Amino acid sequence: MADQEDFAERFERLKGKECRVHDIEIKGYKRTRTSIIEREFKTVREAKTLDELKDTLLDASTKLSELDIFHSVDIFCDAGPEDLPGTTNLIVTVSEKDVHNITGGYYIQGSEQSVEGSVKLRNFFGSAETWELNAGFGNQKSTAYTASFLQPRVFGGESQVEMRAFKTENSNEKSSSFVEGLTGFSTHFYSGDHELAYEWAWRLLSPTKLASQSVRDQAGYSLKSALKYSYMLDARNNPYIPTRGYAFRFNTEVAGLGPGSSLERFVRSELATSLAIPFTNTCGLNLSLQGGVLHPWGNTTADSTCISERFFLGGPNSFRGFRTRGIGPSDARRAAKESANEAPKELPKRDFLGGDLMMNATAAFTFEFPHRLFQDMRARGQAFVSAGNIMGVGMGISDTKKVANDFKSSFRVSAGVGVVMPSPLGRIEINYCQVIRRNETDRIRQGLQIGIFPIGSI
Repeated sequence: MADQEDFAERFERLKGKECRVHDIEIKGYKRTRTSIIEREFKTVREAKTLDELKDTLLDASTKLSELDIFHSVDIFCDAGPEDLPGTTNLIVTVSEKDVHNITGGYYIQGSEQSVEGSVKLRNFFGSAETWELNAGFGNQKSTAYTASFLQPRVFGGESQVEMRAFKTENSNEKSSSFVEGLTGFSTHFYSGDHELAYEWAWRLLSPTKLASQSVRDQAGYSLKSALKYSYMLDARNNPYIPTRGYAFRFNTEVAGLGPGSSLERFVRSELATSLAIPFTNTCGLNLSLQGGVLHPWGNTTADSTCISERFFLGGPNSFRGFRTRGIGPSDARRAAKESANEAPKELPKRDFLGGDLMMNATAAFTFEFPHRLFQDMRARGQAFVSAGNIMGVGMGISDTKKVANDFKSSFRVSAGVGVVMPSPLGRIEINYCQVIRRNETDRIRQGLQIGIFPIGSI
């Protein structure tokens, strides 16, 4: 401890002293190109004082670690040549990670559970790039195959580019009686908190035998050619259970870029924000708000928005007290034929169609439990109230007064209490829910409801 204090005192006394880099020697790399490492030391060579050298070395070390291709990065400062006083020689020693990386996991999204596996080739060509093959299989017949390429530090800056090719089948049989198939590619450009992406996808909507007429009207092929912009800012103090700070996410998508009658043409915008306000060290208030608008454009009809692009509400991760995708416009399914040899199955009687206008708000009072067991688990209690709505409007969104009146008059409300705790899968919530206001066709889930929220979700 005394040595650390002595070092801090000496550094404070000498930090303004001239200190320039004379030479940089790099060791330990085998595959990585020298230029990939050297570019992170550009500002280091411009340092003029010991304090500037310290700051630029910390920055260079952080950037090299963020490439995720090194186990460790060690930097040693040695004295420069005797005939060049005020100079230093740097010795940079890196330890590269393995090229191959195989991972797997179990995930829960909405009401579907899935198993995913991926194979990565990391830094194979020495440019810090990542090649990845990913496959996922859900318990509701969903499948996903993706091949991707990611290149960080594009043009030596902070941006990165990712390209993906994909083939997926998303099952919505339980809530909406259709399966969506997508085949296509996308390109993503990331810069700080911003993302700009282009997606081209051939879509096939396949209704099930019991699908309602509204879902059957959506059947067939369509083409999506869309440009999307996203912005994400997260200033919360904890990605699992925040007690202080705020987060904001916005994305907007314009589809229909190009000629062709099969092109989907729409503008889709969504906003989500949350605010954590501490009252004391043991309790506080969490507020969240989410809203979205989907609007068709071009030569379209009033009901032309694609069901796969619409907003859905309901479920422990969306609107507590309701079943997954169990809120909003719906249509009666065809009656199932009963077999004499089989017991009748309990199937939903309606298909939920999603909406073009969505809003959902939640206020939750959170508090720390006094018992040591809950504190060791980092669990907190909560009492919440949620209110929101979703409705289909199509081209009728231009009649804003009527839309606003209809939207306000059919708000849903739920409330409850529960326990929130962090886990490797994300934030786990165990709530007891009570629906206060609902529509007669909504699917509710009164009583106990368990949900898992992804890490960092708003």
